[in-house]
Amino acid sequence: MTKFVAMYLRVSTFDQAHNGYGLGDQEVQCRKYIDLYFPNDEVKVYKDDGYSAKNLSRPEMSRMLQDVYKGMIHTVVAFKLDRLTRSVIDTYKLIKTVMEYDCSLVAVVDRIDISSANGRMLVGILSVISQWEREVISERTVAGLEQMVRSGKYPYGGRDPFGWTRDKNVLKIVPEEADIIKDMTQKYVYEGYGIDDLRIYLEKTYGMKKKWYFIRNCLINKRNIGIFEYCDLYLCKYDSEFITPYINRYMYCDFTDDEIKSLNDYKIKKEYIVDIAKNLKEGL
Repeated sequence: MTKFVAMYLRVSTFDQAHNGYGLGDQEVQCRKYIDLYFPNDEVKVYKDDGYSAKNLSRPEMSRMLQDVYKGMIHTVVAFKLDRLTRSVIDTYKLIKTVMEYDCSLVAVVDRIDISSANGRMLVGILSVISQWEREVISERTVAGLEQMVRSGKYPYGGRDPFGWTRDKNVLKIVPEEADIIKDMTQKYVYEGYGIDDLRIYLEKTYGMKKKWYFIRNCLINKRNIGIFEYCDLYLCKYDSEFITPYINRYMYCDFTDDEIKSLNDYKIKKEYIVDIAKNLKEGL
């Protein structure tokens, strides 16, 4: 079996925004190296687009390692060492793996080739630096998000939480959605409705088809009573102006851990019963 060269490319969202070397730039540099040292060898490209290097759990990295295990690759070429991983432990795992399967590893910009003792030593030094950089970035990100919270801004991305909308990252109540949550809370606390009853009620009354966990999360979310928690920060409307409550704190549905577990068990049991009924019907 003829072995080939593996070109590994990776970019994260942070890299795209700050470092300026995208997948295309990495590929150009790797091609130049391969054309110089392996001009006649087959090249297979592995691209992880939008993945962090905090571990090796990436689709294309996993596929490349499988090809290493099969003995199909003789050299892995990457733009920089931190394209492969920013973890010291994972770096040594990767080196051990490729060497066990008679494969070499090259980081073009870092001028690293693990076929030499000096190259392997340099990998160790650079991997420590890469992990340090990743941890610093993480600390700065967390600090930035905490500062957002302290200044009264909502720190999460994605969809707006049900019942709220964001205006320059400040949470504002959506009256129509807030009324639905208040209605559900009223039914649950004072009228004896269960989670499944509320699911049916929502569909009939508001035309909303929602899962049980959506309803549970609406009932137990502390935002409803003006409390917001983020990491170690605990901000309350009664002490600050961070968030406006729209449910009386005495109506707040504070499920215990056992109650939440029973809801999870209920869902599992329900699905199990449905499966049994389906199998029985098919067996008739």
